[in-house]
Amino acid sequence: MAPSADTLVISGNGKALDIEALKAIYGSGATVRVVNSASDLVGVVNSYSSIRRLVIGTHGSEGDVVIRGVHTSIRTLAHAIASARNHATVRDGVTFDGCNVAGQAESLAVFMDAVSAPKVDGFAASRLWWYDDYLIPAVVDDKTLGPLKKRYLFNAPYLVAGQPSFETVAKTRGRVRVWYEGFSRTSRERPTSESDTRMVQPRSALLVRRVSRGNAASLADETERLGGPMVQVEITKN
Repeated sequence: MAPSADTLVISGNGKALDIEALKAIYGSGATVRVVNSASDLVGVVNSYSSIRRLVIGTHGSEGDVVIRGVHTSIRTLAHAIASARNHATVRDGVTFDGCNVAGQAESLAVFMDAVSAPKVDGFAASRLWWYDDYLIPAVVDDKTLGPLKKRYLFNAPYLVAGQPSFETVAKTRGRVRVWYEGFSRTSRERPTSESDTRMVQPRSALLVRRVSRGNAASLADETERLGGPMVQVEITKN
């Protein structure tokens, strides 16, 4: 019998930092599976009978996932999954974590149907993540902590949920790694100056658009327009 999974994260990159980032964002208890192709992705999804939450953590573009530089349409993935004799069912929802995948929101809806999920979400924006390592010496004082706190506060709007506060960082000795995420329509680089913060925005700046399955096409004006707003699309069955 095929196994079930709670949170299944499929990564298109086997680098340790990518996996560490996905676990920071989606929970240390997530099951991360690395794939090298679209057919691998289909095989991994269909190796489970039931998945509570499915995350597709690959690169992306409008309506496509990108694995090892190869573009595959989300519709193609959906049809391949649904055509299998025994295909997975997703109980809570699907998240596409790649850049701009919601540029064709109807493709997300087709995938949602293929795995019988109640909802699917994705971004019409570039998706960025990065980390900062804070080195806390054995003996600290205000002079030591001042520059570290300045760095922390600059990045604070971009904190991934569940990351430690600066007070917690300051009480720890040695290296403390803190993860951040950002979104942009104009940049694929982490912000390093105040001017960069106008181009790279935190999750709180995303415009969330929730529509039913039948209204997915109505999102086209926002998600497909060049230079349009940074949108997180959420499509539900009803």
